[in-house]
Amino acid sequence: MDQGWHYRWQCSAPGSEDAASAADFARQLGVHPLIARLLIQRGMTEHADAAAFFEPKLSNLHDPALMPGLVRAAERLDLAVRDRQPIVIYGDYDVDGISASAILWHMLTTAGADVSVYIPDRIDEGYGLNDQAIAQLASQSPQPVIVSVDCGITASAPAMVAANAGVDLIITDHHHFDADDLPGAYALVHPRLPGSTYPCGELCGAGVAFKLAWQFAKTHTGSERLPDLYRDLLLDLLALAALGTVADVVPLVDENRIITRFGLGQMKRTRFAGLNALIDRTGLRSKELEAFHVGFVLGPRLNASGRMGDAMDGVRL
Repeated sequence: MDQGWHYRWQCSAPGSEDAASAADFARQLGVHPLIARLLIQRGMTEHADAAAFFEPKLSNLHDPALMPGLVRAAERLDLAVRDRQPIVIYGDYDVDGISASAILWHMLTTAGADVSVYIPDRIDEGYGLNDQAIAQLASQSPQPVIVSVDCGITASAPAMVAANAGVDLIITDHHHFDADDLPGAYALVHPRLPGSTYPCGELCGAGVAFKLAWQFAKTHTGSERLPDLYRDLLLDLLALAALGTVADVVPLVDENRIITRFGLGQMKRTRFAGLNALIDRTGLRSKELEAFHVGFVLGPRLNASGRMGDAMDGVRL
């Protein structure tokens, strides 16, 4: 045995009090003491927290209305649908942005929206909202509502272009931001905005888009208990949310763990022809889909569309 490794392990081993605590926790959960120690090290010291970790439940997803700006955004999108005002989803060219764009497109299309998707060119335009694209979209007649996914939280200048053009811009994002320089949009949707009490701040862009799709469905139908059409669609959209969640390498805890657990299970039952074709083409039909397959088999193929050609190919798929 490597004596140096043995010494380091002994130095980091828990004291008798910690070991007793882990042993007691292990007995409560019916798991090996090592598992209990790992859970405790990750901040899960209550039986309910550990149970939620081991057995994720869709009922443990948080109310989307808790997320800052989300209710206002859903109400504006609902108004656009009812007024037949065009909606443009402004996405990103990676798996998270592609998945987020598709999630909102499916939900809004199901509601009868006049909706399209805009993905900037990776080389010519770069990441996120840009002045020229916003100005071009704002020049359309009739003017659309623009809703970003997976980008925009630092786009103060493009937001000003939209405001000056009289366009309502909804920004949904999950990236880091400067709290002193937030863009002046119609609605800012982000789980970690200043003052936010949203329980899961680690959602990816597709996760945020999924929560907006859920809140939109509640607003549009006027009911917390969704009709089968929207409930079944949300279950299907979990597969797309899981794609973005795993590919964007966000921590698989809380809602991210729930989305991934059920989204992976939904993938081979998906109604989406493109995702079915991708699963078949990669030889995964006979396998139990795991996070590995998203991160190293499905995800890279979707990313390739934005890196080698047009990311809209990924959205269309």
